[in-house]
Amino acid sequence: MENRQPLLSICIPTFNRAEFLEGSLKCFEEQLRDIDKSEIELYVSDNCSEDYTPQVVQLAIQRGLPIIYNRNGQNLGPDKNFLLCMQRASGKYIWLLGDDDLLRPNTVKYILDLLRNHDYGLIHLSVLSNENNLPEIQEYDNLENFFKTVSFWITFMSGSIFLKESVSQVKSHEKYIASYLLQVPFYIMSASLRKKNLFVRESVMQNGLDASSNGGYNFYQVFVENYLSNWKEYVDKGIVSEKCYIFIKKDIYVNFIDKFNWMLLIRRKNVSSEKLSCIGNRKGFKVKDAWSILFKYYGNEVYFYISFIKYPYWLVKKIIRKILK
Repeated sequence: MENRQPLLSICIPTFNRAEFLEGSLKCFEEQLRDIDKSEIELYVSDNCSEDYTPQVVQLAIQRGLPIIYNRNGQNLGPDKNFLLCMQRASGKYIWLLGDDDLLRPNTVKYILDLLRNHDYGLIHLSVLSNENNLPEIQEYDNLENFFKTVSFWITFMSGSIFLKESVSQVKSHEKYIASYLLQVPFYIMSASLRKKNLFVRESVMQNGLDASSNGGYNFYQVFVENYLSNWKEYVDKGIVSEKCYIFIKKDIYVNFIDKFNWMLLIRRKNVSSEKLSCIGNRKGFKVKDAWSILFKYYGNEVYFYISFIKYPYWLVKKIIRKILK
């Protein structure tokens, strides 16, 4: 009898983080205990780790975890390892998970129940608290309303489950390598391939094992230049409207970038040296050419200039608070 296609490939790219991977795999032993394992593919892609990652994986396999283990002959870099996971996954859907991500109890069963007997383009798993008591799960048949709801959270690798078929639909993979947002074009494409997409507000993630897993790259290159270029490409393809792009562009600035402007550009806090290699350096962000990038994309936007007006007021308020302590 021919083996059926797994419904979901859970792909975990990893490099030199054996202690975190070990915790993640132990979590999966509980997750997969009472489900039909033929619906699941667990794929670990080791980017030629120099620590005890192979032993961690082999011990997990010996304990019965159905892992497909790939070990690259050399370090391909993170994005190429992510792409390798996408290309080799065999499930209908792919879920790229960080090697330190922990799932809440019964999450895999919950996800499979959502996917089974449905045909969604993209399933977005929100990490935000549902303060407005919106529906736990919400289907969208309007692509742009879905994109506006997800917005810049599409940059969170572990936050979206996407169609395997989107991998062949996204062309010129190489141009996304080293962008730190390799997954974004695949998520956008995947959402466009079906009439319905799903937004999940039920919390499925625990806090990650590694609280310092961000940084080492140029913040403005990634979240302004690379991010907006991704969306603009899909405007040019006719998949996303200019109106939706304008919303996306403003939303990431007002609700994300603006907060980092104060920290990185005004206070110069958490800024790393431009001389440091990005590899293995997760402390601080680089800011080379930050102002020129900001003016290139936001120089004609009124909200860009308004965002800086509040800083003097914020600084005075902070000083007063210190005096009163």
